[in-house]
Amino acid sequence: LEELIDAGLSVARFNFSHGDHEAHKACLDRLREAAANKGKHVAVMLDTKGPEIRSGFFADPSKKLELTKGETLILTTDYNHKGDKTKLACTYPQLPTSVTPGQHILVADGSLVLTVLECRPDAG
Repeated sequence: LEELIDAGLSVARFNFSHGDHEAHKACLDRLREAAANKGKHVAVMLDTKGPEIRSGFFADPSKKLELTKGETLILTTDYNHKGDKTKLACTYPQLPTSVTPGQHILVADGSLVLTVLECRPDAG
């Protein structure tokens, strides 16, 4: 940590999606000690996890769903909808009012990025 501070570290990000309070406290204590040893201030950024949004069930659960880059995928908050490669249900009822066109939705820890084209709260 002290080498990082020497190299210009001014903000340390703590990922609260993983770990527990004891582990984060231990890391914070080590960071504070290293900063004190160097006579520097280091800010702490807490990265808290967002809502756990799950996809619904598939119309044909025996098949893998294959998405193609550039194709449109509709996300619906109607969790009873049985999804396919054109439309999937999700567990987040506020989704249509939480995003705006142009924003990105990260799926599977960011391994898939969806771009919001339009929001239709009335359609679910």
